[in-house]
Amino acid sequence: MQSGKIFSQKYLSLNLEVTASLGFTFLSQLLELMIDLEVISPTALLLSIPDFRDNYGFVLV
Repeated sequence: MQSGKIFSQKYLSLNLEVTASLGFTFLSQLLELMIDLEVISPTALLLSIPDFRDNYGFVLV
């Protein structure tokens, strides 16, 4: 039981480090895939960002 506990602590710390470095990459790739598959609309996504229209002055169609 003790060795399992040590293993899980090491795995958890490793997992947190990997998540910190790869989490954003994974999410951005997932977002691109969803847009490519037309699961979500990039226009609706951009309009949901506060002040997007004011900051960039245009809307993608």
